[in-house]
Amino acid sequence: MKRSGKIAIVCACAALVGITAYKTVDMQLAPKFQMQYEATMEVLTFEESAMCATHIVDAVYIGKYQTQYGEELMFRPKTVLKGAIDPEKEPIIYVQPFLSDESQEVEYVEENTYLLLLEKNCSVYYEHDQYVQIGQVYISSEDQTRWEQFHARIPTSITLDETQGETSYGVEFTKSDNVSEIVNVAENIFVVNIEGIYAESEIAPTTVYRCSVVKTIRNMPVEQGNILITLFNDTVEIGQEYLVLLADATQTAPVYTLAAKNGVYGLEEVENSPVLTALLDTATEYHTVIVEKSEQDILREEAAYRSGDS
Repeated sequence: MKRSGKIAIVCACAALVGITAYKTVDMQLAPKFQMQYEATMEVLTFEESAMCATHIVDAVYIGKYQTQYGEELMFRPKTVLKGAIDPEKEPIIYVQPFLSDESQEVEYVEENTYLLLLEKNCSVYYEHDQYVQIGQVYISSEDQTRWEQFHARIPTSITLDETQGETSYGVEFTKSDNVSEIVNVAENIFVVNIEGIYAESEIAPTTVYRCSVVKTIRNMPVEQGNILITLFNDTVEIGQEYLVLLADATQTAPVYTLAAKNGVYGLEEVENSPVLTALLDTATEYHTVIVEKSEQDILREEAAYRSGDS
């Protein structure tokens, strides 16, 4: 589910940690961390869009799905031309709306069928998997000429993509709420102190917190233990310590994400769980190694952050 470097579209990094969809609170850290996750916009041809898409489907539009943070479009897959969609698990897919060249939201007609070129994004923070439209393709079966023309181009487009690309994008996580299973899949397990708020989401019930690693249980943190963790709102208190079960952060560090929805535990909660208590007994105190830096080193680092080289 890791993101391919060849894809450059709106929301390119939102699937990983959603950093581009957050309102930054801690401006002191913003230039350092946010620069790494800015999305890139690129206009793709139909053929490029078809190659980049994880899924190409003919789907029936059935209406809008209203959330606290906006609207999603609901489609019922009819014919899957690329990728795989299990009709039992996903009888309905949720698609992010896109804007036309005139920056107006494209209108769909209920019960009409549309050709959709999609990128599937999965996240522990999503209510359900989300699909993003690629290439601003708007083709209705009502326009029979365009419908036939574009469908005729799809097989050639797909055969040009020898690898067939990814099936979805996002950080691996488990949907299980069983503590033992979550522990087994967590790539990073720490005890952290919640230092403060870094950013608040504008599209999901989540907040990115500044955290300092107090103890390590599995793997070692980056940034000398000064990390960012995306957590659900109202699940932690600033100044308190928590045991966190986190996903792989190879693509997202210094931002870490949960390995499951139930991936953060107060130390009192840990005492009530034999599995977590045994885990905490293996923890090692984390000591930050302080490295003295010259004024020239500091200036070089600041210049690198400003230029985006870091």
